[in-house]
Amino acid sequence: MSAFIVASGHIDVLINAAAQYGALDGKDPRELGQMLWRENHRSVNARYGERTRTPNYRLTTTEAPLHPVAALKAINCYRLSHPVFPRRMLAVVAEVG
Repeated sequence: MSAFIVASGHIDVLINAAAQYGALDGKDPRELGQMLWRENHRSVNARYGERTRTPNYRLTTTEAPLHPVAALKAINCYRLSHPVFPRRMLAVVAEVG
């Protein structure tokens, strides 16, 4: 399975969707965004034997509503970028809490 680095804007969409739909559960959005991006970089590094460092993540928020289908597409794209998504990402989200 392939893996790819998502843009920080993609992480923004995930964090904004989580906030909009009440899924942050008290977690710090910036910290969660950094962890999502770090895991994305780790996945690509593991897949391709690289050692790319994860840049610092800067959250850009929006008040514009995100359509539920757009949120689901963003989640699916991130999942595809991260071959071990379900098991590992659940652990990452739990770490932030």
